[in-house]
Amino acid sequence: MYRMHRNYLFIGGYIPERLFDRIQPIPAGLMVDLPPVPPGYEIGYFDGYCLVYDPYSLEIIGLIDLYRY
Repeated sequence: MYRMHRNYLFIGGYIPERLFDRIQPIPAGLMVDLPPVPPGYEIGYFDGYCLVYDPYSLEIIGLIDLYRY
């Protein structure tokens, strides 16, 4: 997939429900290097983004665009 054709996600935005099933868990080794996620939130990987999100409202509270680095 070309980067210019991927979904644009941002902090404060929402994950489209049609894409929620495509979020993957991040590797366990990476979790060691990250600060703890706030209670009730989850962390996942989707389309070049590392996301911290609310699994009920799908609001994005943290994001790293891995293609920018």
